[in-house]
Amino acid sequence: MKRLLFAAAVVFIGWYFFHNAGLGLRAKFTQDDLMNMYRSMETGYTVLLQDSIFFWRPSRVYRPFGELLYKVSLDLFGLDLWALSIARYLALCANLVLLYLLARRLSGSRETGLLAALLFSYHPGFSVLYYNTGTLYDIFSFLFFFAAFLWYVRIRQSGRLPRFPEVLGVTLLYILSLASKEIAVTLPALLVFYELLYHAPDLAPSAGPLRVGRALVTAAACLGVGLAYTFGRVLSKDGLASVGKYEPVYSIPEYLRQTGHYLIEVLYKPDATLPLYQTALFLLFLAVASLLFRSRVMGLSALLFAVGVLPVAFIPWRGLNAVLIPLAGLAVFVAAFLAALRDLAVRRLPAPLPARVALFALVAIAMVKIHPDTSGLYGVWTRLEYEPIGSFMRQVRELHPNVRDTERILVVKDPFGEFNWASLFITRLVYRAPALRVDRFDSMDPKPSAAEIAKYDIRLAWVDGRLRDVPASEAASVR
Repeated sequence: MKRLLFAAAVVFIGWYFFHNAGLGLRAKFTQDDLMNMYRSMETGYTVLLQDSIFFWRPSRVYRPFGELLYKVSLDLFGLDLWALSIARYLALCANLVLLYLLARRLSGSRETGLLAALLFSYHPGFSVLYYNTGTLYDIFSFLFFFAAFLWYVRIRQSGRLPRFPEVLGVTLLYILSLASKEIAVTLPALLVFYELLYHAPDLAPSAGPLRVGRALVTAAACLGVGLAYTFGRVLSKDGLASVGKYEPVYSIPEYLRQTGHYLIEVLYKPDATLPLYQTALFLLFLAVASLLFRSRVMGLSALLFAVGVLPVAFIPWRGLNAVLIPLAGLAVFVAAFLAALRDLAVRRLPAPLPARVALFALVAIAMVKIHPDTSGLYGVWTRLEYEPIGSFMRQVRELHPNVRDTERILVVKDPFGEFNWASLFITRLVYRAPALRVDRFDSMDPKPSAAEIAKYDIRLAWVDGRLRDVPASEAASVR
């Protein structure tokens, strides 16, 4: 009976995820994809592989593992994202499995694992994960992060300390997580918190310095990697922190402000603002609830959220996809908290099976009822990004099946508005020509004269949904 109920819960979680997010398998090119794939085309495999492993040195692509996936997709499947979409959804499913396994091990309860996976399986705020392939960086960073942590937890729960090859394995997964996205940098802190909460005797002075050192060696190895990565790739002169939109502002109010932004979006109010004191009270609630219930899993998951959000808590808000890792901690906390409340309600009974089934069913019904309908989002993405990019891509190839690298192209008019580089990325990707000269009239300052326009070999204009060639004499009138 228990196995049947477990299977039913797993089937429901899978159905719920694909019912709400399945259309994302049909995702096409977005502006993010154009930039990422173009950058991968410009960069060789050797550089991307080296930058994925040599974490301490600056990288012009910042997140090389994701770029490597784009490059493989471009070389094997051309300008078709179907393989990346499948890889993305396989990773999303694997992430749910990892979260279930981790929550089950930390809590000792399948119920908590299933509840955490259910809570994390779908959220409207995750829509960009489903409809924008450019979020594969977040998805794979999560995958490697929790694969590393779960592996470590399994080793420690087997009653022993990690062996040298296992330390290297966990550290390598951490490096790959960082190569995917910088949000993973907090793993060393999570390892230390886990040791303090679950294996405190191994850190006590009575255990001896050798035992303490061996208990912390994995965390120390990851800390060394994290510090080298932070100062070598993120905070270096040309690192990610030097990019305008990623410049940090370090202060407690900023931490509370940005954390509040993410919390309010979890509550389906992305345009609202959570007062700083309410964010502080929420974090205090996480701590107090963990102490009152004397729950190690609640304490660790609360720390995963509060500390895990630090890499993005001092920069402008990035969307829920940017905090996928800390939100997993919040899902585990809520799952454990609900199970603890249920245990209080039936404390005179040994948490009978019907009570567990009822809790899962109530959470499932609440999620179905509370989550707003997002069935129209695929149409929005199609209208705003997939269709304009896809149409331009198809039609430029139809108009000019072949273009010499020495030719000069002027895009007199395109459908991309504020996205200044879209037509450049598309044209160079279509012809696999990173050095092809492509100018966009709207982005040129000063504007070219009639004589200069006439010197271009190809002049393209987007008119009434169609891309066409225009002679130099008509270029001004098309504008």
